[in-house]
Amino acid sequence: MLLPRLCALTEVLWTDTTLHDEKSFYKRVLQHQHILDTFRVNYSNTWHIPRLRIGGGETVRSLMLTLDSKVPQQIETAIDNGDGVTNYSTYQNPIRINSTSKLVVRSTYNQHQTIVSYPFEFSKATNAKVNLITPGERSYANPGFTLVDGITGIFPWTGKHWIGWIGKSPEVKIEWTDKVKVDSIVVVYLHDPGSWIHAPASISYGESELLFESEKIVPVDPIERISIPFYDEVNSIYLRFNSIGKNPEGTPGAGQNGWLFVSEILVY
Repeated sequence: MLLPRLCALTEVLWTDTTLHDEKSFYKRVLQHQHILDTFRVNYSNTWHIPRLRIGGGETVRSLMLTLDSKVPQQIETAIDNGDGVTNYSTYQNPIRINSTSKLVVRSTYNQHQTIVSYPFEFSKATNAKVNLITPGERSYANPGFTLVDGITGIFPWTGKHWIGWIGKSPEVKIEWTDKVKVDSIVVVYLHDPGSWIHAPASISYGESELLFESEKIVPVDPIERISIPFYDEVNSIYLRFNSIGKNPEGTPGAGQNGWLFVSEILVY
């Protein structure tokens, strides 16, 4: 939408760089929105949605969630455990979750209300130690914790829920202090050839060595998951996402290095 992006553009182009003040800017945007409301001008209000920060809890399979806002507003939260019940309470302290559930955030300023849901999918890998042997690249060099933070990427995709590599077959290791019984490994990946992003060709895996390889991956949808049988009791899982290499003929960027994106590793 043109607004309030136009406000941000004028702030950057017409205000001396020594006078840039983010907090002051947000306050002025709120005042400007009163004018837009008066004239019934449509604009995006997503910029004031509280930012969710995900941190590891005290143990594996626990997460701590915090919210912060660019502007003063009322923030309420509820946890939906799959029953559709949302009993809101005022947000004050970090929220601890330890099972598959949905965080629902309701934010209100003046008379504008926004509700956003964040689904979390827990597994034995949630908040486990991640050794990102091959770091991500460019704007997609997110920390290894991204792969075990309970949130799978969405489409249309945004960078913060994915780790991306270009022209490489990245390697990752998930580690536990105590042995964990594993029946399957699930990898959530992205396939968006129009953006030079391709599904892995296959996935190599093992406990401490890459002894096995999954079947060839044939992607259909933009966001998919592959489930790999793995019947063992282990302290670690070693994975390599085998890149297709170059963008194939007939796709954008043909002959150039393709990207590979992974959002989450789930262990059951």
